[in-house]
Amino acid sequence: MSPVIFLSVIFLILSTGFSYVGYRLIHLSNLSSRVGIALWIVLALMLLIPFIVFIFRINRIDSTLLDIFSWIGYITLGLFSLLFAFVLVKDIILFSGLLINKIYVFTSQLFSSSSGSDANKVFDQSRREFLVHFVNLGIVAASFGLTGYGIFKAVTKPKIKSVEIPIENLPDELDQLTITQFTDLHVGPTIKKSFVETIVNQINELNSDIIVFTGDLVDGSVENLREDVAPLANLKAKHGKYFVTGNHEYYSGAREWVNHANELGFTTLLNSNRTININEKNLLLAGVTDYTGGQFYVDHKSDPYKAIQSNNKSDLKILLAHQPRSLYEAEKAGFDIQLSGHTHGGQYFPYNFMARIGQPFIKGLNKFYKTWIYINQGTGYWGPPLRIGAPSEITLIKIVKA
Repeated sequence: MSPVIFLSVIFLILSTGFSYVGYRLIHLSNLSSRVGIALWIVLALMLLIPFIVFIFRINRIDSTLLDIFSWIGYITLGLFSLLFAFVLVKDIILFSGLLINKIYVFTSQLFSSSSGSDANKVFDQSRREFLVHFVNLGIVAASFGLTGYGIFKAVTKPKIKSVEIPIENLPDELDQLTITQFTDLHVGPTIKKSFVETIVNQINELNSDIIVFTGDLVDGSVENLREDVAPLANLKAKHGKYFVTGNHEYYSGAREWVNHANELGFTTLLNSNRTININEKNLLLAGVTDYTGGQFYVDHKSDPYKAIQSNNKSDLKILLAHQPRSLYEAEKAGFDIQLSGHTHGGQYFPYNFMARIGQPFIKGLNKFYKTWIYINQGTGYWGPPLRIGAPSEITLIKIVKA
């Protein structure tokens, strides 16, 4: 699909959604013409600003001014998404109520000898209009309130989440091994150096044996984000820090970011592994390119089978894979554990349900046959700076004997 067609489709979808919200909240509210026109103009700006920002970003154009507009655009997009969800739910409930009322009136007339005027009183137009207006005001208030709450939760530092993964027949030497996982940082228009410094300090305080990053580091080029990601060079762990690509690396120049991750001191795993000797026992730590990597570069096609190949005997096999759906092949390949991100845990309600599409799980610790998978909810956020019902996290993983 060409960029022009892609952008046209996106604009059509967004404009349809904005028109629907405007019609239901503005047009049907019988406001004065001046107020109505003013609100339609505001709604049009809410549509145009994020779309214009999106055009610049997709063409990899970055600037400080664009970052400011990105904040405005992403916040308005988040606000609109909440308005749309609430309006849609309201209309579904309203339609269901009207349908039930029609059925009630019909059955009342069918089995009653009266003219049906009493039954028709069930439907009071003036009361319904008052209720709709009251609900609309509630929707607007709730959407603004949730947007403010979501922004606050998104920009505050992530929580440290401790997780134990029990492994059968785990050697004593690997018992209590600690791994710090962070993922989906999305350094870019609204996440900058100060946030990255906070993350680095939090991770170093954990003093874990291994640090892993499971994809989606950035939204932008190395040239424009070099200084913002620079604090990552200060991450320290006894047995090293490791990096795999996420889908957003490919939107931002994956080859350049792989090289830069190496410059920051990460060991980048591209369908490859490292054998880490711990107390005379071997941990095979492998990583695959993002599930969609092969669509961008032929040599970046995700391959868990290649990633597990090693001449060394392994006592524990762990795979770093950005998307949870790598799990199906990872389990067949023989990995004991997969660490993933990508879903953000849904990031914010009610769109968390969409995160389940195409993924076996979207958050937390789960087991698929013999393979454990832990899905970090994301250390940063993407798009609208909102976190509702899916807080950001840094995960301290402890490997223990089952």
